[in-house]
Amino acid sequence: MTETEILLIVLIALAVLNIAVGLFKKFNIKPQLKEIENSLLKFDFTLEKTEKSIWEEFRHNRTETNEIARISREELANNLKSFESKFTLLCLLFAFRSYLSPCA
Repeated sequence: MTETEILLIVLIALAVLNIAVGLFKKFNIKPQLKEIENSLLKFDFTLEKTEKSIWEEFRHNRTETNEIARISREELANNLKSFESKFTLLCLLFAFRSYLSPCA
């Protein structure tokens, strides 16, 4: 082998080694996995916080809805009592009027 061939073989070996090292660095995914793991942990924390907030909002809405329903029932009961008393009075007046003038 001549010197040129030896140098060419060494140069090709170095080029292959350089390509192999470059590919190894490019496909070294451990730092990327750590970054992904950190992102997932941040997302999990945010998700837990959001979930707690949603459940608190549900609890608040349920309490508010129950209070509004209670007020509506009370208002309806009062309106029915008022209607009953007015209707009873009207029926008594009508009966009294009919009693006073049966032919009219």
